[in-house]
Amino acid sequence: MQGIIALDIDGTITAEHNSTPAEVVDYLGQLSQEWHLIFITGRTFQWGYSALRTISYPYHFAVNNGALMLEMPKRKIVSRKYLSRDFIPGLEEICQKEGTDFVLYGGYECGDQCYYRPKRLDISDYFKRRCLALEEPGIAVDSFDEVPLKEFAAAKCFAEGATAARLSSQIEQMLSLHAPAIRDPYDNHIYVVQATHPEVSKGETVDDFKKLTGSNGIVIAAGDDNNDRPMLAHADIKVVMATAPEDMRAAADIIAPAARELGIIKGLKEAVERHARHRRF
Repeated sequence: MQGIIALDIDGTITAEHNSTPAEVVDYLGQLSQEWHLIFITGRTFQWGYSALRTISYPYHFAVNNGALMLEMPKRKIVSRKYLSRDFIPGLEEICQKEGTDFVLYGGYECGDQCYYRPKRLDISDYFKRRCLALEEPGIAVDSFDEVPLKEFAAAKCFAEGATAARLSSQIEQMLSLHAPAIRDPYDNHIYVVQATHPEVSKGETVDDFKKLTGSNGIVIAAGDDNNDRPMLAHADIKVVMATAPEDMRAAADIIAPAARELGIIKGLKEAVERHARHRRF
């Protein structure tokens, strides 16, 4: 194997909620013969897999920004870093100051059940519509003390841009959790702040995957939003989509056209060709 190709899903390989273009799937299949492929997403397993379900060749799949990594298509868990319940009081305090609440995500092992408090979540109607559209089992509770789980894949806050930025900053500074704010793929008018274990990020996942595969080759990574920054920082060749923030594009080695234009194919072709030229010389 020549190395690792690490890919975001939303806005990178696809612009759709529940599918990936056949041309992209076929091209990645060609690459999988010579490269280790890993998809790293902020999505839950069920929602993420809906975009990858037509893939039959081997790959790895890291969900909730890398809280869980699976070998596919076997669905074998190879890495797991979840949050204990200890963070809940601190996150409650932060959210209360912003007049909102958070949602607890149980993870793949419990069917991606997520728990929310309708009386405290200021956009609970939005969240219920989101759960229905993405087929995520949302469970309404009065108190998180009712939740039977001892640990969680992630906690998510849903808010408008300025509020999301404040939540992200406070969670990372006060709780030392990884908590990037990105546009919600379900509705780009809302931002989602996903808090995970301090050792969980897309960059940490790349490192874990390198150890798992024993790969000494290069890393090509492609992404388009804030949670992709750690992954790109760990890459030898950085492919950034044209729809990414300006500063991410400025730091890119290659800028690929938008996902709606199947831009990931052009971006990865250029990255692989660049690597091949470097090997020749």
